[in-house]
Amino acid sequence: MFGLGATRAGSTWLYRYLSDHPDCALPRVKELHYFDALDLGGRDHQIKRMSRIIAQAQAARDAATSDARRAASEARCREAAALLDLLKRDEDTQGYLKLLREGRDDKLVADITPAYALLSEARLRLMAGLSRVVKFVYLLRDPVERLWSNIRLAAGQRANRKHGEAEREQVEAEAHSLLEKVLNGDQTGVQARSDYAAILGRLKNALDADQLFVGFYERLFSQDMIDTLCRFLGIRPMEADFARIANRADRIALSPEHRAALARQLAPQYDYVEAHIGAIPERWSQNRERG
Repeated sequence: MFGLGATRAGSTWLYRYLSDHPDCALPRVKELHYFDALDLGGRDHQIKRMSRIIAQAQAARDAATSDARRAASEARCREAAALLDLLKRDEDTQGYLKLLREGRDDKLVADITPAYALLSEARLRLMAGLSRVVKFVYLLRDPVERLWSNIRLAAGQRANRKHGEAEREQVEAEAHSLLEKVLNGDQTGVQARSDYAAILGRLKNALDADQLFVGFYERLFSQDMIDTLCRFLGIRPMEADFARIANRADRIALSPEHRAALARQLAPQYDYVEAHIGAIPERWSQNRERG
């Protein structure tokens, strides 16, 4: 299974759910970033990221107070080291599949990397043919809410890089600076992740209909939806912990004026999803009306 995002639409929660599922065996590193590193640039960034993950895993292993924690950290370190080696070489899809499958028998394996939503149709077709059964999951979140959450998360990361442990006021200033750039069309990376029409168009052109699950973040956190997703993936439904919130971004208010401006900018996304996916959640309708 490939989890394609969208960014800030529940992919980390889904990773944790599937990691705990007895029918699944996920890598100990979420977001492998293998295919986007190959095709979209950023390989050096991912090499540095994986080196940091290895160092963190080694430190956790050395500080572990139980055999179980020590073993888990050691396994994470080994997987990150194997991925680092792959990232340093030319394309090696067989090596990538070996990393995913090694020691995981007949369980569902998955790479949940939201950046894969930006890949080309040609790459998506290649991924779809890597195994006899390959599934793709793409979660959609209200376009305004998703974009604002993405901006807040990015703002926190940027502020911390600039100031160390950033104060809330510094994060807010960074968020509003990024927001203005988005409204002016100057943040193409963030905006590309909001282009549901383009992403869904590529997915529908590249994949067979039975390979793609499209769901709404606003409907994800219910047992009925999780059971539906499990059936799509060919695994047994398992009770989910909906109290487990992942990657909470700083709660920074979005003014009514800015919310309306984002809704106007993102209006084509609301219209496309409603026309091609079906009835949108109430929260989507409320934000679209504000534009």
